Amino acid sequence: KNATAYNNRAYHRALARVDIQQAKDDIAKALSLRGDDPAFIDTRGYLSYLDGDFKSALSDFDKSLKMAKELGAGDEFTAEILFHRGLVYKQLG
Repeated sequence: KNATAYNNRAYHRALARVDIQQAKDDIAKALSLRGDDPAFIDTRGYLSYLDGDFKSALSDFDKSLKMAKELGAGDEFTAEILFHRGLVYKQLG
């Protein structure tokens, strides 16, 4: 429960592009509480993308997508990951 709250707060901060360092702290807490979760890894990847660390972002998005598919996540969630990954590919040309 707390892990999801940390992830949600981190993702909302990322979308708003405010308090990015706090968002990074939040996602680290979420991952430490629950471990690998595709939504959490996607959030970490999005934060890496915002930092311009495209290699880390792409790695996280690929991992998140693979996990989501293995868990049978819905199309809406996998589409979001694919969109995030597309942002990285756009930056990489």
